[in-house]
Amino acid sequence: MRADSLNANYSYKYFGKGQDVSVYTFRDERDLLWYSTVFSSADRESAYVIDGLMHNEVVKSDIHSTDTFGFSELVFGVSHLLGFSYAPRFKNLKRQRLYIFKSRRGLDRSAWKIKPAGYIDDELAIQHWDDILRLIATIKL
Repeated sequence: MRADSLNANYSYKYFGKGQDVSVYTFRDERDLLWYSTVFSSADRESAYVIDGLMHNEVVKSDIHSTDTFGFSELVFGVSHLLGFSYAPRFKNLKRQRLYIFKSRRGLDRSAWKIKPAGYIDDELAIQHWDDILRLIATIKL
């Protein structure tokens, strides 16, 4: 498997006998299953993206793709700190709020097709950096 392979995940829902569950499966570009998990349909799928990526002991990929329901800002940040590029497929990109660092404020964005609508609160990240690193170390362990 190439290092730049794309991992895609799929969600299936079962609503039999009043029980709502989702099955989240992780497949490589050859459509081989390498991890799956079952959870309540009431849970947001994005919480299980990192779980699946950390259970991958076969396919060494540096990019991961999900649908809109597998996306959250938290997963975006955590996946970057874990060394994965995160490439969610948005159903309606225009409705998403995109962010940029304030230090990039002076860049010429006139040619950008996708423009950020807000700035990352980097002071908040700096203030909690030790906690963030502790979270990432815990996930890796």
